[in-house]
Amino acid sequence: MKQTKMKKRVLAWTLCMSMTTGMMPAMTVAASGTDPQPEGVFQEKNAAVNMTEALEDIGEVSVRNGASLVDDWSGGKMVSVTAGWISGGNSTGNGGGIINSADTYFRKSAFTLYTDVCLTGDVDAKGGMITIGTADGSFKIRRNSNGGAVLSVGSVSGDAYAGTEYPLNIIFEKNKWYAVGITYQEDETQGYAAVYVNGSKVSEDIALGFKLSEKSGITAGVGIAFKTGFMQVGSYDNIRVFDSVNALAAAAETAARAKARESGTMEAFTYTVITNEKLPLKLSILKVDSQNAEVTLAGARFVMKKGVWDKNEKMFHEDSEVAPYSGTSDPSGLIEMKALLPGEYRLEEIQAPDGYSKLVKPIILRIEKDGGEILSGSGTGSTVTVLEENSLKITVANAKGYVLPDTGGTGTYGYTITGSILLFLALVAFGIDTWRRRQTCREGGKRTEKSPHDKVTRQ
Repeated sequence: MKQTKMKKRVLAWTLCMSMTTGMMPAMTVAASGTDPQPEGVFQEKNAAVNMTEALEDIGEVSVRNGASLVDDWSGGKMVSVTAGWISGGNSTGNGGGIINSADTYFRKSAFTLYTDVCLTGDVDAKGGMITIGTADGSFKIRRNSNGGAVLSVGSVSGDAYAGTEYPLNIIFEKNKWYAVGITYQEDETQGYAAVYVNGSKVSEDIALGFKLSEKSGITAGVGIAFKTGFMQVGSYDNIRVFDSVNALAAAAETAARAKARESGTMEAFTYTVITNEKLPLKLSILKVDSQNAEVTLAGARFVMKKGVWDKNEKMFHEDSEVAPYSGTSDPSGLIEMKALLPGEYRLEEIQAPDGYSKLVKPIILRIEKDGGEILSGSGTGSTVTVLEENSLKITVANAKGYVLPDTGGTGTYGYTITGSILLFLALVAFGIDTWRRRQTCREGGKRTEKSPHDKVTRQ
């Protein structure tokens, strides 16, 4: 029955840390109340997790104070949070809907969480829609007073929660269903979260400042938040977790879920696992001085868009279904674009480092698992360096004081224009001076030669 029902339901991965386009601050949360699992147990449960059924339908979601499991529209169950506040000051401990054995699903270096959300209560600045983490590092999605949303990253210090909030590019209207997806992946130093809603990426890859793979006793749930009794009233359905990250799959899945909800005919759609045949790539962009590659440049901001390059028309056609990526170079001159699918991209510099100028034209490049090539713009014809599996790198140089030509050299445009202006002014000045000299000779000069008609007075 569960298999049949799931084929009629579109994947709505609930515990997707609903983080639309905002960036989150590192936040520490209060103790989850779950005892850390013994290392041996965790290793056993850390096998691949790819849910073919919703967690709430297979007993993997428990409801506490202010929440209950109710029938959904496709014959399964969903979490209904009806209380906007519970006593105790910590809804993560005894309220809302909680995912059982959260370490099994989220103590990993990569995962994707999906859920369908319909908020029915008033906006509350404290109640969380989705929360994941521990007392010393967690993140949550919550609504603002205007209906907008943020991804909050922080921690619990004493009896209070403190965190940084990153706005998400989405407005959650009351009594309307939204398909939410959250991707999480780690590099060598920390984890990054991104939020997808109804087919669009609504956040950048937000640095969290911690790794979930290094934590135990993780709390994950819907309608709850650390260090507050407030909860986000609404319905949370079709919660699923996958242990891989694929940006294209996250956009496609949330789009399909939203379409199914709008049509009201889930039977018209079948759940299909989008396999990660093409693993996401990471592109490192190194910004350097055009005269000295040892000098790295901070503060360069780029926007990267996927699409198709028409080499005959010299035009780039954007893929509107894939949200753009963006980033700013750090003090070491590096920008990292993550979760990229193989293909062609346009890399445009929208802000140059202080004292430098932007590239005149965008860089068009093709990236694949085994490398790639710059097709147009600075460095045309050069190859993309492979650092390691699925990790690539290019170097982009900037010149000081004037616009850098698309060839990537130091450039002469500024000198040429300035020299041309000076030459023109010199010619004008020379012409004026010559004209004045001739006028002076004509009007003020005296004839010294005698005309044959002049009278000669004899003495």
